[in-house]
Amino acid sequence: MTKNNVYGSISSFFEENAQLDILINQEDIEGFLRQKAWQGKTDKDLKDIFDKLQMFLSYVFYTNISNLEELSASEYSLAIEWMEVQFEFEANFTSVNDFFIILKDFYDYLIKKKVIVNKLELEKASALMTIGKQLNFIEPSLQYFYNTYLNDDEDIKRLPDKKISVLPNIVSEDISEQIKEIVERLMLKFSSYFQKQEFEDDIDRAITLYTGPVNEIPEDTPELPDGNFWIGFWDYFLFDYHLLENDLTPLEHFKNNFNNLSRDEKVFLEDIATAKFTVFHVEKIIDNDWLECINLLTEETFKIPNPDFDYTFIKKALFFGHIFFKQCGKEIIMINFITSIDVSSKLKVRIKEEIEKQKTIFQIQEPNASWDDFLQRHSNLVRHTIDLLSTYAKVNVTPHIYENKSSNSKRTKQLKESPLYLDINRFIGEYLPKIACSKHDIKLTQKLWKDYYLSDEKKLQETTNPFSVTAALIFTYLQINTDDETTKNSLLAILEQEINIKREVIVQISNKIQKKMKIKQFDPRYLNEEGFLYMLYQ
Repeated sequence: MTKNNVYGSISSFFEENAQLDILINQEDIEGFLRQKAWQGKTDKDLKDIFDKLQMFLSYVFYTNISNLEELSASEYSLAIEWMEVQFEFEANFTSVNDFFIILKDFYDYLIKKKVIVNKLELEKASALMTIGKQLNFIEPSLQYFYNTYLNDDEDIKRLPDKKISVLPNIVSEDISEQIKEIVERLMLKFSSYFQKQEFEDDIDRAITLYTGPVNEIPEDTPELPDGNFWIGFWDYFLFDYHLLENDLTPLEHFKNNFNNLSRDEKVFLEDIATAKFTVFHVEKIIDNDWLECINLLTEETFKIPNPDFDYTFIKKALFFGHIFFKQCGKEIIMINFITSIDVSSKLKVRIKEEIEKQKTIFQIQEPNASWDDFLQRHSNLVRHTIDLLSTYAKVNVTPHIYENKSSNSKRTKQLKESPLYLDINRFIGEYLPKIACSKHDIKLTQKLWKDYYLSDEKKLQETTNPFSVTAALIFTYLQINTDDETTKNSLLAILEQEINIKREVIVQISNKIQKKMKIKQFDPRYLNEEGFLYMLYQ
């Protein structure tokens, strides 16, 4: 590569990242490379130098750092971990040592130009990470974290009327910074990992589920900062959303598949993975340090640290979000993103009754489902229910018609897995992912097929075209879970193209299935996450 190409790359980089010019001028990079060229560096050397600087400056741009001297030693370690994920930088002793040599030379150049004053933290990071001729990432210690609790933060005492964020905080400021650094490292890795193209459909679907049928991201206002929406969304996405491909939460998937984690990050992930979505209210103040809380749905009691909020507000508020407990008992060790609403006692009762009705509907699919089972699948439904009841003052949001709907679970007929049954089961598993449907959708559609097959096995064996029935089953299932006519017409067009069955045939067989199975819209036997939401907003 020629020097002109290197400088052309620099120009392109700064055109794409114009805000960087406030921190580091394009001329600084070009001047540094010219100095290296005068010292005898080859074109290949110059390209390698700029590649490493470009990765580092991309991290600086990504994290909105305003002053290079603000970077701590551990943040340089974090930058290298980010580069591994974002640029597939192969971090080993040699590559990281070379990176620090280049960066220290560049900082020396900036010091001579009086752009920065010193490189103390950079030198510290270099020494710690390359000590003993081996690569050592800088990891904050968690040794005291598991024996400490949350303290209040002056910034979160100012409670808006509608929603608050209760952030993790602990007794020692040093430990709080250590936890913050781990969280920041993980959030960078989460963000980079789930921004891959393979997760685009999941992100789009998660936003749709989180915002509901309105499907609007709120505008950034002083009352509702845009950041609050995205913090809440990522909390939902990581803990509650189920990925299309494997039905795992993103947190579970990341924990199982992402290998570049430090020891403390692994420990932290293992603990937060035990967090449960909980709806609760404060029962009483135990003392200056502790509050006694009651789970609205299970009526279990537990303690949380006293955040020193106004007691009048606390007593009236209903809280919901993710918390996890110490192993030794029902004492909270950490609260994640928590939302609160100011509600009356009567509204608390109504909210509980509505959610209980929804759990009853879910138990038509899963007869033995516990509260944990229901919330693991439908915590987002609970969020929307609370929002509808508290914001729009609706009396009821869950249709009563479905409460006692019976399923085919009582059927005693023995299933004979004929070639036809197995073929259609397999086709359902093959075609649904092609139209951005989930593993959970496959399970429910196969349940619909099983129930339909058992209803008239002999007749189906004699007359059935497996591809026609597959298309009709998929269309029937997806019709159950939406009330949008445009979506239904689009589905017919997609199925006609994917399975090569005319839409008239699909509709005809679908009508037979619906009549035979007495299927209605939002049939609780086959209701998925989208279906529950559409039912709520109908």
